[in-house]
Amino acid sequence: MRFLFIFRLYSGFTKSIESGHWEPFGLPDVYKLLEGVSARGIPAQVVFLTREEDATDFIDYRRFDGIDIDFHIVPAYRLTPWLHKFVHPRRVLDRLARLYNDARQFVEVLKKFSRTGSSAVVYLDRRNIVLAALFKIKGWRTVVRFHGVAGWNRHRFNLSMLLRQPLYFWALKAPFDLVLSSEDGSPVQPFFDRYLAANTPYRVFVNGVDLHPPIDPLAKPLRDRYGFSEAWPVLLFVSRLTPDKGAQEFLDALIETYRRNPRFYVVIVAGGSDPGWAKDVLESAGMGARVAFECSLPHTKILTYFRQADVFVSSNFLANLTNTVLEAMAAGICVVMLGRDQATQADISTEALVPDDVVVRIPRFSGASGLSDALTLLVENTELIDVYRSRMKDFAGDFLRPWEERISDEIDLLECIASDRMPSGANRLATGARGSILGS
Repeated sequence: MRFLFIFRLYSGFTKSIESGHWEPFGLPDVYKLLEGVSARGIPAQVVFLTREEDATDFIDYRRFDGIDIDFHIVPAYRLTPWLHKFVHPRRVLDRLARLYNDARQFVEVLKKFSRTGSSAVVYLDRRNIVLAALFKIKGWRTVVRFHGVAGWNRHRFNLSMLLRQPLYFWALKAPFDLVLSSEDGSPVQPFFDRYLAANTPYRVFVNGVDLHPPIDPLAKPLRDRYGFSEAWPVLLFVSRLTPDKGAQEFLDALIETYRRNPRFYVVIVAGGSDPGWAKDVLESAGMGARVAFECSLPHTKILTYFRQADVFVSSNFLANLTNTVLEAMAAGICVVMLGRDQATQADISTEALVPDDVVVRIPRFSGASGLSDALTLLVENTELIDVYRSRMKDFAGDFLRPWEERISDEIDLLECIASDRMPSGANRLATGARGSILGS
């Protein structure tokens, strides 16, 4: 074994594990990395740690056609039911359940794999950073993978992290061989500079995109699918309908825009969350005939929607350079997004990478009013949508790169670690799309 990958069991893999067919979705930077490792013929194993909240017990071993990797699934260890009667409040019980499951799973993984030897590289996601520190103590070459730091950046001081997350604070100080992260607009580099050990090398990558996604020749055009008969702009929102994604602000902005000028349509893909409450809100405002809802859609269909809609809206309070936004950019759509948050440092890197004249950028704390102002301007001046489309296509052609190139770079880094070599330029370096240096 050359690489050992250890991840939480992401929901995007459960369908594959249940069916035995390799058809993952979500977190393409994970499954495309595994596919890339397999394509290079590098010996590897994957361990999925089942989450404590998962009700399903999956089989403990799986192979898939087309990918030459062994997959192991560690079951969840759950608290005995009687504790639910005595432990309150619920957040304390949830925390206890998570710690118990982590401890039991970490012991099992260490017993099974820690004797493999330090010649292998172990690659873990940030959820398992404590286990990563334990592997490093055991002498393994260790790589930790972050998908941004949204949610972690609430810790503004070392003492805050130490008191609230003592195990994570300790683990972050481990002398990892390399720490990697996606550049999603969250303040990755400031977080790493503050919390990682001084000599821990890291890199931050803008994720790749599917530059030439497949097209379903039998799929109905978006307007025909939902009966949008007028030549009005179609607004697209693809995200969970939760507070951190700015769902309420988005709905309030739609209602205000509709009051000012009703000549537009909306498609909302709710990212697996229940759209019922949002549907009720918009129907009560008289917008029922203007809005189409989807709970979730296959990835290829969402990519088609990006190409056929007119305006993509990202009201994400955590970060606005996520995979979804990058895919919208690749489609050359007009993108509306939030600006920086100076307090949490969210999207400071996004503003540094994406110029103001390429996207319609909304002041972070202007709320529904600021978003409605922008949407109304676009609805009433549709030629502006075409202007932003043109600018986005020019910008994205230089800024974005294909997944194959992005994944190849990451595997090259892992090969350097496996060979006990420091990756060139990796020490305290953040790298953006096309290899541009964001800072050191």
